[in-house]
Amino acid sequence: MFRAFKIKSLSLQALTPRRQEQALAWLLGSGFFLTIFVFWILKPLKKGRFIEFFAADGFALGPWLLSAAKAELLAKELNLLCAVAAMGLFALLSRRWQRERLHMLLGGAMAIAFAAFAVLAKKGFSAALVWAFYIFGDLFNMLMLAALFAFLNDVVSVRQSKQLHGPVVLGGVLGGAVGALGVSAFVSHWSLSFWMWGCFVAVLLLIGTSFVAGQLVWRNPLFVPNALGPDRAPSPVSSQQGGQVLKRNQQLRRIALIVALYEIVSSIIDYQFTHSVATALSGRDISRYFANVYMAVNVVALLVQLLLSRSFMMRLGIARSIIVLPILLMTGLGGFFLVPGLFFATFLLVGDNALNYSLHQSCRESLYVVLPHRDKYAGKAFVDIFVQRAAKGVGLLIPLVLSASLLRWLSLLALPLTAIWAHVAFRAGQRLDEQQEAGETDVKIEEEVEAEVEEIPCT
Repeated sequence: MFRAFKIKSLSLQALTPRRQEQALAWLLGSGFFLTIFVFWILKPLKKGRFIEFFAADGFALGPWLLSAAKAELLAKELNLLCAVAAMGLFALLSRRWQRERLHMLLGGAMAIAFAAFAVLAKKGFSAALVWAFYIFGDLFNMLMLAALFAFLNDVVSVRQSKQLHGPVVLGGVLGGAVGALGVSAFVSHWSLSFWMWGCFVAVLLLIGTSFVAGQLVWRNPLFVPNALGPDRAPSPVSSQQGGQVLKRNQQLRRIALIVALYEIVSSIIDYQFTHSVATALSGRDISRYFANVYMAVNVVALLVQLLLSRSFMMRLGIARSIIVLPILLMTGLGGFFLVPGLFFATFLLVGDNALNYSLHQSCRESLYVVLPHRDKYAGKAFVDIFVQRAAKGVGLLIPLVLSASLLRWLSLLALPLTAIWAHVAFRAGQRLDEQQEAGETDVKIEEEVEAEVEEIPCT
C-alpha cells in the first residue's frame, strides 16, 4: 500500500502530460510566491531601518550633510551600479550553469547572506551594515527573478507558456500580499534577526522548488526538447543592437518613452513620500508606517489585478486603460503641490505602486504585441536594461541636487512629464486597439513586408 501511494503521489513521471505541465506551473508559481514574499518583507524593513538610522543626524558625504531621504536617493543610485555588475555576473554564470542549477546557486548565496544579516542584526546596526542591507534587498529580487524566469522561458514552448504563466504570475501577486501583510501585522513584535531567519527558511524552500522543477524538466521528454543548456543561452543585447531596433520602430520608441517618463515621475513621487514620512514621524513609527503603506500597496494591486484589470482592458481597450495611472498621478501631484504633506504623499505612492504592479504593467507589456517578432526580444531587453535604468538614474538625480525646500515644486516638474507620458501611452495603446479591431494582431504580415523591403536592391 505504501509503495502504491509513493508511486501515485511522489513520482513526477507517473503524471499525465497535462498534469506534468500543471506540476511545473505550480512549482514555479511557488518559487515566484516565495521570491516576492521575501522581497516584500525586505522592502519595508530595509527602507525603514535606513531612514530611521539617518533621520536624526543625516548622512555626511564629505562636506555635504544629506537628509535621510536624500541619502536614500544616493543608495538607489548605488543600487543601479550594483545592478549592472550583478547582471554582468548573471550573464556569465548563465553560460556555464543550467537554469535551475543557477537558481539554486544564487539561492544558496542569498541564504548565506540572510544568515549573516540575522547574526549581525543582533549585535546592532552600523552605518556600513545599514547600507549593505539596503542594497542587498534589491539585488535579491533582481537576481532571483532573473534566474527564475530564465528557467521558465527556456524550458517551455509557446503553447505551454500560455498555460504556465497564469499560475506563476498569480503566485507572485499572492506572495507580495502575504509578505506585506505579515510585516504590517508583526513588524513591532518580531526583531529584525527573527525576520532574517524567516527569510532564510523561505529561501531554502525556494531552492527546494527549483530542484524538484529541474528534476521534472530534465528527465521528462515533454520539456527536454524546449530546454536550453548553458551553452545555448542567448547572447545579451548590446546597446548598439537595441538602439538600431529603437530607431526603426516607432512603437518601440513610444514604449521606451513611457518607461523613461514613468521612472522619472515615480522616483520623484517616492522621494516626496520618503521625505514626508521622515519629517512627520520618528523612531520605530517610521518602519511601522512603511510596512502599513506597502501592505496597502499589495492589497490594492491584488484587488485591481483580480477584479479590474481584465474588465478594463477588454471593455475600455488598452489606450484608455493605460492612461488610468498617469491621470491618477496628475490628480495626486496637483494635490501635493496645493497641500504638501503625508496624506497626498501616501496617496501618490500607493496609487503609483499598486497600479503599476497590476493594470498599468499588464497594459504596458501588451504594447509589445504589435512589434515584429525579430524586434521583440532585442527591443524589450534594451528598454528593460538600458532605458529603464538610465531614466531611473535621472529621476533619482533630480531631487538629489535640489533643495528639500523645493519639495512641493517637484510636483510642478512631474506634472507636465506625466501629461506627456499619458499622451504617448494613449497613442501606443491606440495602435494595438486598432489592430485588434481590424483583426490584425498577428504581426507576421508586417514582418514579411519588412523582409521584402529589405531585399529590394538599392540603386
